[in-house]
Parts: sequence; C-alpha cells; structure tokens
Amino acid sequence: MKTTPAHAAHHGIHGDHESETFDAIVSARGTLAGFRIQSLDPTGRTRELLATDTAGAVLLGCRMRPEETDRLRTDGTLVLPPVPALPFDPYRGHLYTPGGLFAALDKGHAETPDALTYESHGDPIPMVLVNRAHRTERLPVWPLLRSLVRERSTEARITLVDRVEEAPEALKRLSS
Repeated sequence: MKTTPAHAAHHGIHGDHESETFDAIVSARGTLAGFRIQSLDPTGRTRELLATDTAGAVLLGCRMRPEETDRLRTDGTLVLPPVPALPFDPYRGHLYTPGGLFAALDKGHAETPDALTYESHGDPIPMVLVNRAHRTERLPVWPLLRSLVRERSTEARITLVDRVEEAPEALKRLSS
C-alpha cells in the first residue's frame, strides 16, 4: 500500500507491512480523507476501511469486492481498480529510470519492461521520421530503430522520408 495525504510527502508501503501501516495510519489520523492509497489489499480490514472517513481519497489499484467499491464511491472516494494482465503498473507515481526500462536487456530487448509495456498497447501506432540524411548520417537513429523493431509488428509501421511534405502520404500508407 502506498499512501499520500494531499499535504504530506509521499509514503511508500510495500509487502508484509501493508496491514500494519494501514492500521497505524487509521489509528494515528482517524481518517483516510484526502489520501492517495495505492495497491492496498484490504483483506481482513474491510470493516475498518468502510468505517473510516475516505471522502476525497483516491484508491489506485486496490483489490476489493464490488460492494466495497460501490460503498466507498458513494462516500466520495475515487476508486480505480487494478488492471489485470498489464506488464506495468498503470498507477505508478514516478517515472521509470533508464536502468528500470532496460532491465533484462541481456536477454534481448523483447524481454525488457520497455518492450513488454510497448507491446501491451496492441497494434503499434504508425511512425514517420523526417530528414533521411540527418537520421542516417548525422544522428544515425534510423539503423538503431530498425534493429529494435526487426521481426516485430512495429517493423511494418515505421518509415523514413526526406521532407515533411512526404509525411502525410507515408502515414496513409502505414495506416492502411
């Protein structure tokens, strides 16, 4: 569970200490009003959660039964449920580091969190890069990009053109 009152620094709570932290916050403050609570599993704490003031609280990715969710929403709580089968946390409160995005790169790019996140979005969005000379000679990102998408669904959805005027037609070709 991660909690953040609107007026306090971010507090991260993880693992085995989740229920003790929940109890400590409720006991010390007597309210969760205005808190941001992330990834709480209220198993065994349903009575306490429903008895606590949660008006204006935001619950992100917290696992609850539908009747609990309905009750909290009625009391003025914004409840966004967990999103199953995603290779990333959609409620993450901070940016990924390059090291985090490319963890497992030694197993190939396809195994990195970066690639898994990108692939989870379904069909890739067409991409047109402009200025062939710049992208292949001065700042050669095109060969790198092509190598990263080789044999993936994205490969057929990217192209390189010389002038910006060519981009709309290229985009049409990639979108069909």
